[in-house]
Amino acid sequence: MNQQNIRPSAALQTIAIIYMLGLAGISFAQDDAESLAKAAQNPLASMISLPFQNNTNFDYGPEDGTQNVLNIQPAWPFKLNDDWNLITRTILPVMSVPALTPGGSRTTGLGDTTFTGGFRRPLPASGSGEPARYWFCQPAATMNLAAVSGLPELL
Repeated sequence: MNQQNIRPSAALQTIAIIYMLGLAGISFAQDDAESLAKAAQNPLASMISLPFQNNTNFDYGPEDGTQNVLNIQPAWPFKLNDDWNLITRTILPVMSVPALTPGGSRTTGLGDTTFTGGFRRPLPASGSGEPARYWFCQPAATMNLAAVSGLPELL
């Protein structure tokens, strides 16, 4: 009986390699998704984020109108050196306020903007398997854009 060397075809080899890489990719994707979910919940994470928060208030004011406030809240970390990060956060409210007097008109503009910038530095680990700890200092400043944009001062 004549024995022949049986070699898988190139197509079969390619399919096997793609399959193995796909399985490895799924594993990495799960790890990445878990670490991304943890970082998204951590306000001190070194991750750029741009969340939007919309608040709708019904029966607002004496005319029982609807007020809408869209808060744009970007967070932007900057690496200052190996030990220090600067994490900036801004809250920029875009507001639409109903008429506050009979015969008045709706007003739309920017509300008071709040900017915070915090310095983050990791503290040395105790070596007992504790999670990393951070020292964080965050001053804040507010700019009255409501007066500039024509929104009523009572907001």
